[in-house]
Amino acid sequence: MSAPPSSLGPDFNRAECDKRVNRVIDHIREEKCRYDACVVVPEDFAADRWVNVMDIPGGRYGGWTFTGTAHEIQAVWDRIFTAWLPTSGYQPDDRACVEVYRGSPGGKPGSFRCELCLPVRPR
Repeated sequence: MSAPPSSLGPDFNRAECDKRVNRVIDHIREEKCRYDACVVVPEDFAADRWVNVMDIPGGRYGGWTFTGTAHEIQAVWDRIFTAWLPTSGYQPDDRACVEVYRGSPGGKPGSFRCELCLPVRPR
């Protein structure tokens, strides 16, 4: 698995888990995780009681292109953490993982394309 640079697009999701619990995905309790559906908004967009505004911090991300279904995406994240990360020379940093959605690639019903972005720093 290579790690090309990733950039945030107009539709993306942000996943964050409490790093104090455990860095191993399978052992993080659900109540310590959050998942935000996000879109890029104009600079002058005003938050209200239903919609929050946040900035996604820049920095170094490992990035992978994924094409598949929601049922298949977790296995790819698992491989990133268990196969790529241990030999990469990087470690996760304290920013949230990001999935940048690029639309439907056609083909299999329910499939989609996205970039998986893991925020990293050198070990």
